[in-house]
Amino acid sequence: MWIPNKKMILLCLSAWLLSGLFAAENTVEMISDPLKLVIYPNTGNFCLYHSKAEDARAYEPLYDDRAQSSVNIYSVLFNGEIFHLNNKSGKKIIISQSKNEITVMFQISMDFLATQTFSFVPSKQRSTGKLLKVVTEIQNISGDIADIGLKALFDTSLGEKNLVPLYTDLRSEIGAELLLQPVLEKDSVIFSADRGYACLFFLRNEYMTVPTSVYIANWERLVTKKWLPSYVSGRSFRKYAFSDPGLLYVWSEKKMLNKETFSVTNCIGFYDYRNAADTVTAYSAYTQQTSGEIAQPVAAPVSKPTVTTIYRTAPANSPAAVQATERDTPVKSEESKKDYRYVQELLDRIAELEKSSDSLSMEEIAKLRIEVDNAIEAMQEQ
Repeated sequence: MWIPNKKMILLCLSAWLLSGLFAAENTVEMISDPLKLVIYPNTGNFCLYHSKAEDARAYEPLYDDRAQSSVNIYSVLFNGEIFHLNNKSGKKIIISQSKNEITVMFQISMDFLATQTFSFVPSKQRSTGKLLKVVTEIQNISGDIADIGLKALFDTSLGEKNLVPLYTDLRSEIGAELLLQPVLEKDSVIFSADRGYACLFFLRNEYMTVPTSVYIANWERLVTKKWLPSYVSGRSFRKYAFSDPGLLYVWSEKKMLNKETFSVTNCIGFYDYRNAADTVTAYSAYTQQTSGEIAQPVAAPVSKPTVTTIYRTAPANSPAAVQATERDTPVKSEESKKDYRYVQELLDRIAELEKSSDSLSMEEIAKLRIEVDNAIEAMQEQ
């Protein structure tokens, strides 16, 4: 009969006490002024907070933190089955903290290991303070090849009472349901903004794993049993009496060999423009240093909110360029318009036209962007 020695007993007792310490704590926190990361051991979720201007010792959330931030969900797709990275399933989570980072390990499956590592990092972007970098790693330990994907849902809260609650650095208005495809488009950050400050949800930067798609819709519509939600372009953020927009980041599945790790990095930041004039929005404050650009509305049906995109200003020139543009615009059948290759052709054509100094080409670009939106919507209906 094996009898544990004193060293083994002390080791087990230490581990038990350490796990009990984190279980007893309400939160695990890390601060990088003016931001504070809070991880909730009871749920396994996290939220980012910023210090209040009137009291630097008090913090408020940059997005919804209801029920210990359980409204914000990371989910893993493993061989067609969905697993949520939280503590609701009754599985254990292990939290470890060092001086510069916090790591959370989720024990939710025998087929993979899931960890999230949080740290504050300097940014080349225009932000107030550092960025929160979240690295999510899914290691395949199933013993076979596996298809692994990831998605992250955020319940935005800043600006919910505004007519236009969201922006990007290239769109001065997002007032209704929209699908972004950052691998094909140039937007780099989404603003969830209140008066004077904004939460920055990045799409691309020096750290980001660029998502395949980002759904912007009513939060409740993004919480689905299926991996991807239904999408209706221009649908209201209101499902009941109030607006409740959310963001759903999706990173497509990849085939991973046994012991290989599927890794995704995303970043969240803070932008403070409270010293600017009252008429300044997060969009105008963030883009005010961009020279030679103006906002021009993209034509849209009256029933749908207008999404504004940034175009370069340029002097008028010969209409010959427009005639060439019309000749070169991709022409496809209705069936082939439901194809990513067709979308890529349109985007390539837009990129060519943006190099032109002909202001009339800007009109053609606007038409092509509408065609891109229509093509993406058609693909969603398949």
